[in-house]
Amino acid sequence: MDGEFSHTYSAFIKASPGRVWEALTDPSQTVQYFPYQEVRSEWRDGSDVAYTGPDGTVRASGTVVEADEPRRLVLTVNADGFSQSPSHDKFSLIWDIEPFGEATLLTVTHSGPDAIRDLLVRATGHCPHTVSGLKTLVETGAPLRITDPSPAR
Repeated sequence: MDGEFSHTYSAFIKASPGRVWEALTDPSQTVQYFPYQEVRSEWRDGSDVAYTGPDGTVRASGTVVEADEPRRLVLTVNADGFSQSPSHDKFSLIWDIEPFGEATLLTVTHSGPDAIRDLLVRATGHCPHTVSGLKTLVETGAPLRITDPSPAR
C-alpha cells in the first residue's frame, strides 16, 4: 500500500478571517499573489475550481470538497495540471483559517499519494511565495512583486 505525502505551511496575517477568505476566493485578488493565476469557483461544496493563467488557459483544475466560510476551504486538485504527463492522481489542498486576536492564522496543507511526491514537492515549493503575497496584499492593499520561485529541490 502506498504512503501519503503531506506538507503544511502557516502564517499569521493581520486581518480578519473574512478578509483572508475574500482574498482566497476573489479572482481579482488571487491573480495578484497566486503566481499570476486567477482561481475561479462558485466556492460551494462540489463546485469546480479552475486555476487560469494570464493567457486564459486552465493550468490546473479541481473540486471544492468543503467550503466553510470563513474557516476552511478543502479542494481536491487534479495532478495533471502540475505534470508533463497526464495523470489521474489527485491531491488535497486545505486552507484552514483561524482567528487569533487581531490576526488570523492561515495554514495551507498539501497532501496526496507518495506516487506523486515529486509533483507535491514542486507544488508546496510555491507556498512561501503564495502565502507571503496573500499576506502582503491583505495587510497593505498592494501586491508583493517578487520573481516566481524556482522549483523546490
